[in-house]
Amino acid sequence: MKSKDVWHGTVGISMMIAASAVVGGIAYLLWGPPVPYWPFGGPPLRPPAVATTTVSARTTAADLSGKDGTLFACEGGAYLKAAFSSNAVRLALSDGRELALPQVIGEAGVRYANPDESFVFLNEANIVFIKENGVQTYSGCTAQG
Repeated sequence: MKSKDVWHGTVGISMMIAASAVVGGIAYLLWGPPVPYWPFGGPPLRPPAVATTTVSARTTAADLSGKDGTLFACEGGAYLKAAFSSNAVRLALSDGRELALPQVIGEAGVRYANPDESFVFLNEANIVFIKENGVQTYSGCTAQG
């Protein structure tokens, strides 16, 4: 065999592999799983929750009367009820939400938060407040009666 024949065979095989790779790549893009279009792996699966400083559907303190816990009146006319246990708190908020949060280690005061700490309930010196995604949504809440 001549070296020219070996070279032509190598080039021919390489071209067939390249053509197969191009056809396979196109087929993968057309019928394969979705390819991220965003740098570094794609956009978040869901948009982050945006906390607001206003509560749209407010209830009154009387509407929270059927809930267990201590009633707190907050700045801006908001209310919340907090039922404390040994290592958790159950909250009923004047916007209609109800949730339970475990106690977590905090710098000052008693602190309760969900696992990703996007919702934090703090109790400092008999004043409580709520932070949602770093924004204080219920502030200056003091116990009533």
